[in-house]
Amino acid sequence: MNRLAFPPSEHPSRSNVSVAPVAYRLDIDGLRAFAVLVVVGFHAFPAAFPGGFIGVDVFFVISGYLITSIVRADLAGGRFSLAGFYNRRIRRIFPALLLVLGACLGAGWFLLLADEYLELGKHVAAGAGFASNLVLLSESGYFDTASEKKILLHLWSLAIEEQFYLVWPILLLMLTRLRAVPIAIGVLILASLALSVHEVRSDRVLAFFSPAARAWELLLGGLLAIGEAAVGGQRVRRRFAEAISVVGFLLLALGLAFIRRNSAFPGGWVVLPTLGAVCVIAAGPGAWLNRHFLAARPAVWIGKISYPLYLWHWPLLAFAYVLAAGLPSITMRWAAVGLAFVASWFTFRVVEHPVRHSSRALLAVWLAGAMVLFGASGLALMRSGGAPDRAVARTPALHPGDIGHPPFMKAMHALPNYCQQYAQFPYQCFQTQQGMVKPKLAIFGDSHAEHLGLGLAEQLPGMNVVVFSAMDLPSLDTEGNRRLVSYLAGDARIVAVVVVAAWYVRLTPAASARFGAGLVSLAGQLKGPGRAVYFAEDVPHFHFSPEQCKYRDLPGRSHGCAEGRAFLDAQRGLYLPALERAARDSGAGMIAIADQFCPGDTCSMVIDGVLAYRDTNHLGINGSRAVARRMIAQIPQARDTHPR
Repeated sequence: MNRLAFPPSEHPSRSNVSVAPVAYRLDIDGLRAFAVLVVVGFHAFPAAFPGGFIGVDVFFVISGYLITSIVRADLAGGRFSLAGFYNRRIRRIFPALLLVLGACLGAGWFLLLADEYLELGKHVAAGAGFASNLVLLSESGYFDTASEKKILLHLWSLAIEEQFYLVWPILLLMLTRLRAVPIAIGVLILASLALSVHEVRSDRVLAFFSPAARAWELLLGGLLAIGEAAVGGQRVRRRFAEAISVVGFLLLALGLAFIRRNSAFPGGWVVLPTLGAVCVIAAGPGAWLNRHFLAARPAVWIGKISYPLYLWHWPLLAFAYVLAAGLPSITMRWAAVGLAFVASWFTFRVVEHPVRHSSRALLAVWLAGAMVLFGASGLALMRSGGAPDRAVARTPALHPGDIGHPPFMKAMHALPNYCQQYAQFPYQCFQTQQGMVKPKLAIFGDSHAEHLGLGLAEQLPGMNVVVFSAMDLPSLDTEGNRRLVSYLAGDARIVAVVVVAAWYVRLTPAASARFGAGLVSLAGQLKGPGRAVYFAEDVPHFHFSPEQCKYRDLPGRSHGCAEGRAFLDAQRGLYLPALERAARDSGAGMIAIADQFCPGDTCSMVIDGVLAYRDTNHLGINGSRAVARRMIAQIPQARDTHPR
């Protein structure tokens, strides 16, 4: 899952377009190679590169440094123009992006089902408008299970860059005239970093995709560019280059070693890779590590194709996930990575390089027009419902029931938004009834709370069921979470709270002691006179996708709809003892769920004759309804109000 736009790497004098005379550095291309390789590694082989997503943050610093260097030099030479700046950005970014968008639309026509193609259309429109990060804010997030099938997920970072560059040249021009550039950039960095640290504690998804919370990473590179031009900047580099380079490499290594999906990221953790990148760049091309590792020929070659490699690798891996209906084999992932390198070299040599150095005056206008057409095509695809008349979209069904996330999220968002009444809750909150009606039953947790909440809300309309869901719930580690728990604990109308999460993923043996203690504390705060707290068991996490048992004769996705019960027992063995212990120690009740899918020796995605899942571990609309009917019998407070 990742992204990014990388500034021009050739020496400016080689271009027919007017570019500031900023010296080309082999070692910066080598740093790009490091960044893109760890990102590709994270996406293709996450177990081997669990912290590889920090490569995007390295790209942010590189981009801020190079773009600010070019703009600063143009301003100093009296030749800066906004038209020239955006002309270069369009020539740099649009050609490869247009090629990848077109290839994804073409491949999707033959490979994707209607709801999948509809989602691709939405993301093509967002990518063409450089708004992918804003669209993803309304979806589940960058690290969620469904992300592997979002073909253009990685364009979020490119969107953040281009949003930044809509503002930065103008702001830099104003600051230069006021002679307050370094101080002003420093203040902006501190403000943006403080916002990132605050948001990661209250809403991690917002912190991840917010351009305001990410701006400091680009500004850090910009501050370095300004500092190098100041009096004494080069003298500091010559004196301390080797030490600065070593510190930079060490910080990058520490970031890879310690930052993980479940870290409070971005926030303060991003300081490791960003300062590491700043130090490596600041050390200069003469530092020994820079000269012998980053400026080596293989690293420079990868750095030159890093932008198209970033663009190609994720769609190829995502299509592999679709065709494999789950995690692709090692062979498929290696093949996708190899094909990404070939496509990137071709894109660089045949498309990107010739277009960037073309002398055609109106080329940027034509490229911008083509991007508008792609955006319109994506919107048209959304309005068509994902082109449902295509052959692959008409694949006969084996089992009734919706699959995919769009139908579920459409049904979920049709419920009134409870949190709109309370600005202090940075969550998605859905309730049964309209208006300022107090809830009687609260569902509290991550996306697995959301997928249970829809069915419970429909089954118990008289209780005004409210679903509080966020990526980091039910943890109490953030200010927003503690505020929400305090609110729920003080609402005497609430008679029951159901706490649920993807326990199989989150309540691992390594985390069980800390997480279990947190659950005991959570239940203790939520319980009160006339209010019960329940921990709901997790649903089975299957090893195949629902498409494999939904459709007949779908290439690469044909499967039964069941697997042996042993896999469920193994999953429950990892989390259930800790969950039951937390319930016992806190006096909370337990709600059984998993056995509903495993009536005998096998477990199936089909329940009550309909397909229950929308991916490997999230229930669809029918599944939520079916499970809710069985849950009500285990919640006396709900059972008493359930219509018979």
